Amino acid sequence: MSDTTENMISAWKTGHRTLINMLPKINEENIANRLAPEANSVGFLLRHIAEAEHGLSHTALKGPALTFERKTVGPGITDTGEHTNVEEIKKMIEDSGLSVENAIKNLTPDEWEEQVELRMGTFSRRDFISYMIAHSSYHTGQIGLSLKYGKQG
Repeated sequence: MSDTTENMISAWKTGHRTLINMLPKINEENIANRLAPEANSVGFLLRHIAEAEHGLSHTALKGPALTFERKTVGPGITDTGEHTNVEEIKKMIEDSGLSVENAIKNLTPDEWEEQVELRMGTFSRRDFISYMIAHSSYHTGQIGLSLKYGKQG
């Protein structure tokens, strides 16, 4: 494994650590928590992270295709309150994390500098890892606030 690949895996795991450490605190009593009635719930945000990471690892990092239906990514999508199956959503987070990590491991040193075009812009694959970490961190912060201060549905 190249130094770049090892560094990207390390960055990915470090960036994902807060989310992973938060998962044991999520349960049936708080998965529907929201900061406000119109805000997304904890379950929706977790599923969104999983869908985005898994889907983008396929698109940008040559990983496997998404293995579950997209319900939280795309224009016009809103939280309908259906994302409350704790174990299913935790498994999706686990699966998407493995998908990203395996996709990173399979890239060659030259592929890290290749440009990928996505709807949010053009990135080298190396820079894209930073984008994914920032995206997940943003939503992980929302989840933390929703767990601490939010109310059910």
